[in-house]
Amino acid sequence: MLEDSVKSNVQRTVKRLRTASEPTLVNPIRDGKVRVVGAYYSLENGQVEFFDV
Repeated sequence: MLEDSVKSNVQRTVKRLRTASEPTLVNPIRDGKVRVVGAYYSLENGQVEFFDV
């Protein structure tokens, strides 16, 4: 259950960052100079899971 909550939080945060009103972040994302990518690192197995949000 904790893992699902963490993953959900990562996805919400990525969406929020991508739609932020802060020009410092929005402009480079829009121009393709910066990507915001969500990921979850498993302490249990050391694997990183990337999210397509």
